[in-house]
Amino acid sequence: LLPIKNPDVAKPEVVGGWRQVAADGVNLLPAECYVTCNRFSIKSGFEEAFEKRWASRESKLLEMPGFQNFVLCRRDVGGKGHGADKGDEFNYMSLTVWENKAAFENWRTSKQFGKAHGSEEKKPDDKP
Repeated sequence: LLPIKNPDVAKPEVVGGWRQVAADGVNLLPAECYVTCNRFSIKSGFEEAFEKRWASRESKLLEMPGFQNFVLCRRDVGGKGHGADKGDEFNYMSLTVWENKAAFENWRTSKQFGKAHGSEEKKPDDKP
């Protein structure tokens, strides 16, 4: 649900299903991105309102340097597998991809974050 993608993000070349990178088997490759996730447990009957609220939000993500991608995911709770059969009632998840952790932290402490989350600008030492 609700994908937002930065069209300016370059994708690595892929040949035969594999990214083309210079790997020597010894040194770590540089990190390609930083991914953040949030899970939401929405009570039955409130799913449509939750989705409409997200769909009507004015996203500030595209204004932020280092933003790459966002998606809101929904799963059907109550079925077998994926934790649903073990009491995990989280039925929505947001996933955001950033160029690196510094770009995410910049978002978290920005005026845009405050506007998107209905709060004032956060200070760098505030807990998420």
